[in-house]
Amino acid sequence: MIATQSNGTEKTIKLPVRTISISVAEVLEGGTKAEFYSDLRKTLDVSVQVANIAVTACLKQDNLTEKYPPKIYTYPDVSKLLPGLTTVASSIAREVEGTYKADRYQMKIGRRSIRSYRSMPFPLLSNKSHRAFVLKAEPEYITARFKLLSGNWLVRLAGGSNYRDQIATLKRAIADLSYGDSHISIVKNKAVLGVSCRIPVRTPGNLSGYIDVVTQPASPGSDTLLAITTPRSDYPARINCPEVRQWASESTRRFQAMRENRKSGVDRRRIREGMNALEAKMTARKRTLCHTIAANVVGQAIRKRVATINLDFTVKSFVKSFPWYDLTQKIKDKASLAGITVVDQTKTLQEPDLSKPHVYFKYAASTHRIKIGMTARDDGSRHGSETDSSEELIILAIDNQPKAKVRDKEKSYQSQFKKYQVQLATATEWFDADPVLLMLRERGWLGNAGNLSQIAQVMDVQ
Repeated sequence: MIATQSNGTEKTIKLPVRTISISVAEVLEGGTKAEFYSDLRKTLDVSVQVANIAVTACLKQDNLTEKYPPKIYTYPDVSKLLPGLTTVASSIAREVEGTYKADRYQMKIGRRSIRSYRSMPFPLLSNKSHRAFVLKAEPEYITARFKLLSGNWLVRLAGGSNYRDQIATLKRAIADLSYGDSHISIVKNKAVLGVSCRIPVRTPGNLSGYIDVVTQPASPGSDTLLAITTPRSDYPARINCPEVRQWASESTRRFQAMRENRKSGVDRRRIREGMNALEAKMTARKRTLCHTIAANVVGQAIRKRVATINLDFTVKSFVKSFPWYDLTQKIKDKASLAGITVVDQTKTLQEPDLSKPHVYFKYAASTHRIKIGMTARDDGSRHGSETDSSEELIILAIDNQPKAKVRDKEKSYQSQFKKYQVQLATATEWFDADPVLLMLRERGWLGNAGNLSQIAQVMDVQ
């Protein structure tokens, strides 16, 4: 976008990019609707093949023992799969390469395996050098022309009141050619176009002041995730999300049952597929919730006509594994479209140093019990999940020991508090918290893992 300044000079303004999702309503040229979906499914299958071959090529060209990856170039390995659509193959290859590099550190330390693609949207390129995707605004609808694996297609996009905002945005993008590289996929048996558009920022008007958006610590009987406060106001607006804890409890219970079934060796492949499906379901739920919360926060900022939103997501104890970063980005994206500035005041709490073998003391706030256990792993992956607790445990202290002696030290601590042991059916590592806390305080170990701020959210650390 070119804007003329008061001194007569021109300045280029980069508008925010947003993806407009809209479904295909009718096939106008290229064949029947059945033939279109058949071609689309074949094309998406080839996209998945291209993505997985590109991942394999990334792994072959890389050496995970090195600190930094070499220059990775997977196009020669995938170009033959899409004859006549080499630019599309290059686009998929570049996306896979970027994702691989983003995942590389987690793979290097053993926290995740190489990504396997089960779906990959088909790119529809529309840029200065290659315009294979064309939108056209007709008097009563919008058409899209693009090429799939078997030929060219002209389709009519959905309309009506359900797509009123999307249609208005697309018409503006068509008028000034501000749409770019997009994609097509199948969602719930419907072909859906994801059109990338540059959206003009709303004129701020007379905006002033600010609102504070702060996360709330976990507390019994409270379902408040965020509190929104304004100056000179004693009554903050609260965003309650009880469903988040219900989802966490449900996923923990079901994952635990699946892990136990896998250990028993019963149909391990089917159970793994079920675990993947459950994880995808929970991820989709949280992604939708983040959109809703972000719209709520920005909507309140617009109604109050404030110029700034101050975010403070330092306290993250409301629920385990909530996508705080995703929520922050969605608030920033929606606020930028409204001309509102977002200031991220979140402080990064120091994470525990778990790089060496150690005995750990973990606290369960709901039962006021402490778990004394050990790990001889060097990557700290032992603390990724708990198989005998439904809540997130807090590391109160660690005692680093040589790998050969860490198990003996664990047994020593457990013998020391033997009379305070809590008899459970599946675990013998749990003890009443008070005597263990007394020992940790006397030795000055409380918070020695570097997470004193986290501990302070559930107990007095003085």
